[in-house]
Amino acid sequence: MWVMSTETCCHHDERKEKLLGYVVHRMKAGAHLGDVVEEEYVRRNASKEEVDDLIRDPELAHAAREHLKSALEFEAPYPRPP
Repeated sequence: MWVMSTETCCHHDERKEKLLGYVVHRMKAGAHLGDVVEEEYVRRNASKEEVDDLIRDPELAHAAREHLKSALEFEAPYPRPP
């Protein structure tokens, strides 16, 4: 029984990582988070509760923040102060 629970947990973590990777990839491509979580791939591979958990995931927040920071630095018309 314990082995089965561990396998289920690992499969769930793997699936969550794949979804997180997909969402981050789409956001880096310029998609908005709200649009990405409505895409067929996400809806097919995650329940509403899992999508809600994914949105609250600190890794996603960090990736989104890093993407925004990179985009702003790239598009900044003037140098940033140190």
